[in-house]
Amino acid sequence: ATPEGAMKPGLASDGVHPTPAGYAVMRPLALAAIRRTVAAK
Repeated sequence: ATPEGAMKPGLASDGVHPTPAGYAVMRPLALAAIRRTVAAK
């Protein structure tokens, strides 16, 4: 994220909605969070 909290240039075409590159960066983070949540149950 930028200092203002927006997505880095190239990862979101409008600063909010991810591009394919943005989703590629987010994927491992989302999977790790899901795995932690499932394991905690």
